Amino acid sequence: MFALKHCAYSPWILLCVLWGSPAAYTAARAPWSTQAQVNAPLREQALRGAQRPMKLDVRPLAQAPRVGDKTAVEVTMLDAANQPASWNRPCQVEVTVTGPSGHSQTYPVTVAPHQSSVQFTFDAKEPGLHRLKVRETDGTLLSGGNSVFVRPAGNTQKKKTIKPTAFRYLLPVRGPHLLTVSARPQEQLVSFATPPVPAQEPSGAQSAAASSSPALLLTNSSGKDEILADGKDFARIQVYYMDPQGGAASSDIRVWLTWSNGTLDSQPLVIKKGAIVAEAHWTSLSPVDATISLVSSAPKYPVDGKTDLTVSFVPAIYGIGVPGSSPLKLSLIDCEPVFAQFFDAEGRVVQTNKLRQVTFISSNPSLHLDPPSQDVPANGYAASTFLVPTWSGMANLDIWTPGYAHQTIVVQVSMWLVLLLCLSGGIVGGIAAWDALKGAIAGRIFVGILGAIVLVWISVYAVLPRTHSIIAHNMVSVFVLSIIGGFGGTRVLDFAGKKFGYF
Repeated sequence: MFALKHCAYSPWILLCVLWGSPAAYTAARAPWSTQAQVNAPLREQALRGAQRPMKLDVRPLAQAPRVGDKTAVEVTMLDAANQPASWNRPCQVEVTVTGPSGHSQTYPVTVAPHQSSVQFTFDAKEPGLHRLKVRETDGTLLSGGNSVFVRPAGNTQKKKTIKPTAFRYLLPVRGPHLLTVSARPQEQLVSFATPPVPAQEPSGAQSAAASSSPALLLTNSSGKDEILADGKDFARIQVYYMDPQGGAASSDIRVWLTWSNGTLDSQPLVIKKGAIVAEAHWTSLSPVDATISLVSSAPKYPVDGKTDLTVSFVPAIYGIGVPGSSPLKLSLIDCEPVFAQFFDAEGRVVQTNKLRQVTFISSNPSLHLDPPSQDVPANGYAASTFLVPTWSGMANLDIWTPGYAHQTIVVQVSMWLVLLLCLSGGIVGGIAAWDALKGAIAGRIFVGILGAIVLVWISVYAVLPRTHSIIAHNMVSVFVLSIIGGFGGTRVLDFAGKKFGYF
């Protein structure tokens, strides 16, 4: 009796030993791959991603609208080389227009399938510089931006003419003097006043006078703080001719800039006669915080605001993916670590310059993810998760970080080897139980197989998803559990029924 009692509980004692401590697991299961093997799948993903839409751009179709006008704007999807690209599905974007007062309004826009651009209009309600920023609602494209200067509304009222109904006399006397005398004989009213004292000009009069004169404005209208350092993604540097009266440049204005890093495609910038803005594209091949300054102009104009700007060129991340082949094949008792790495245009692994959240999504609920998301800190290069299957079948593992396209790998889970081990272990355990307990050998083997399957099933659903221990997630453990389940037989079935509330 003592032996029978302890045989009934021996499966759970061994389960606890196999389970082990969750903190004692290791992810080093697969052998190291060569650098060429690691980069080959990432390079293929980078090449595909560079040809698909990767970022958004927005540009006004009229650079100098007036208040009250319908301002036309075009939104375009671009690939890595800044060429128009399209999807075979709609693209939902939002364009935010922020006026000089800080008031902003967002416009939803849809780019149709197989189209790369779309146009819409917004109402310009205040004069000044309006900033445009476009982003995709699903967050799979890099955002873009631009700006447009809205001039004051045109003065359509005629100036009033002053009728000669009064005469003005200036008398050379120190006392009260005559200001106005009615020219009509029926009105003999005379106004007297003390001579006005000349007012002292305030100290800010000169700055006020300067602000009422035309000036230049240096601005970064990229719509984002970070520019990919790939020599293609660019910071949109613009210089505006700011006329308080809303006028355009009366002659060509040449503007000289100086910058610390990278390449500027235009030097000097030229604001053409009749225009109000000139634009240059600033690129870099090195991640760096670079500065650009407005040095001088001809003709000479003062600068409204800052004369220098800082732009962050960041590592050229083209996406995130798994450096392995697809499909990824697992068995039912595996606990497979998956590493998603950031890669550049050549498929090389690169570090991120800031905190990024990576999300893992499984299309099949029987494929558990631990954890489903992970934050990659600055200077990190990868995020990881464990794949813990609870049933066989196919699943799509989707990997995504904001601003980039989703990467998907196929996961194939098989249960046939586990089932074969269950049958083998159940037979061995049943024979061992027949030798100890006697009875019909065929019946003991049948009950042993049932006990093995039930015990392994309990382990797959209740134990394995809670641990990453390599001791528990291997075929030897499955065979050992099958032998224990085969030896326990009906006692395993009784325990499972009571554990799950069946009886």
